[in-house]
Amino acid sequence: MEIKLLIFDFDGTLFDTSDSIAHVINFTLRKFNKKELDKETIWTYTGDGLKKTIERAFINCDKDTIEEAYKVAIEYYSSHAADFVVPIDNVIEFLQSNSKKKVILSNKPVQPMIKILEKFNVLKHFDAIYGYESMEYVKPDPRTVEIILQKFNVKEEEAALIGDADQDILTAANAGIKCFIIPSKQINVKTNYTVFRDYSELEKILQNKT
Repeated sequence: MEIKLLIFDFDGTLFDTSDSIAHVINFTLRKFNKKELDKETIWTYTGDGLKKTIERAFINCDKDTIEEAYKVAIEYYSSHAADFVVPIDNVIEFLQSNSKKKVILSNKPVQPMIKILEKFNVLKHFDAIYGYESMEYVKPDPRTVEIILQKFNVKEEEAALIGDADQDILTAANAGIKCFIIPSKQINVKTNYTVFRDYSELEKILQNKT
């Protein structure tokens, strides 16, 4: 059956935001007189929202410190979200040429995503953007996908999730939809998904799936 709706993760899937996020986390660590972390370590802390990333970076800190650190991080990030961000290979061309409906489903706040999408002039290519604050649920809860499918009147077999990590694979598996992964981290989930290395390859894969 034809795939009518593409559901995209954001960080690591549409854009390489690893430098940007590392910059925010290390800015926040410095504010609290904590030792900075390398980019690779910080990237392993991402995937389920900035709050969780802060919790992992501020390990063994009390709840009040983590709450204060999160406030510092989110305020700084709101102004610097698009700094150091790079589009994933061929993604801009893919978004411009692919005619399927496209939405973003991320555990990232919405406004930083909009800032990045506007910077690269691709906001217009998405029919909806769902972030951390958009629903009661976050990935990998299948209800995140179910809400989107209902809104766009699309069946499970007509949708696919495009992601980069375990969280996305689990979300797709839980929701019963297809999954295509451009890995930015080690994949540990043992379930069905298709790997692609750049968006020109994904375009060819999708053509064979329809």
